[in-house]
Amino acid sequence: MQDLPAFKDRYDVVIVGARCAGAATAMLLARSGAQVLLVDRQK
Repeated sequence: MQDLPAFKDRYDVVIVGARCAGAATAMLLARSGAQVLLVDRQK
């Protein structure tokens, strides 16, 4: 079992799905200063 990295207690945005739209949206929100958590089922 892999060790999971430490996560923050709170995020401004949680995005499920890191494909084209999810990754681009997460990047734009993070660049604007939002705390973003991006979750995907693939490694």
